[in-house]
Amino acid sequence: MVYGRLDRAEKSIDAINDPERKALFVSSLADLLWRMGQADQARLKFAQAKELAAKVADLAHRKQLLTSIDQGIKFVSDPPPDLVTTAPHPRPKFNVEDSPIPLFPITADGFKDTDPNATTARASVNSDFMKQLYDRVAARDPDGLRRLTESASTPFQKALALVSLEHLMILSRKSELAEEFATATGGAVSTSSAD
Repeated sequence: MVYGRLDRAEKSIDAINDPERKALFVSSLADLLWRMGQADQARLKFAQAKELAAKVADLAHRKQLLTSIDQGIKFVSDPPPDLVTTAPHPRPKFNVEDSPIPLFPITADGFKDTDPNATTARASVNSDFMKQLYDRVAARDPDGLRRLTESASTPFQKALALVSLEHLMILSRKSELAEEFATATGGAVSTSSAD
């Protein structure tokens, strides 16, 4: 509506000559009236939009428009999900603890270090670990890969190693080793989530 004035909105819509465009605007107005809690006026506007849609020459557009209008007519019987009014009514703040969905096991705080030097040191240790891992792959040493993976200093490192090894084994067409690492990854990831 034009600044809350239904008469101005209707006057603007009346000036439209194209039936398809006019039907779209009338349908949008009907939807807005429903959202404002004016179900009876919304039904009248949806009926008007349906009459206009019947005049649309393009059959595909007509069908799509009529489907949309029919859907709107079905919703008019129900109360709107969020009533639109001229008075502001902010939604209450969402409290994560009230959610029925369990929290993801890793929070943003789980990734934050109090000291930037700790982040750099951890990245350096992980980088060295990955270099050793790829050296063992290049040497085609599956026993060395297993030993290196088992020597991982953190659950994150172990999960990272197993996933990388699985990927590398797939690329090397060694499906049995890939399956072995994939199976082991499940345990490493659940351990990592628990830490």
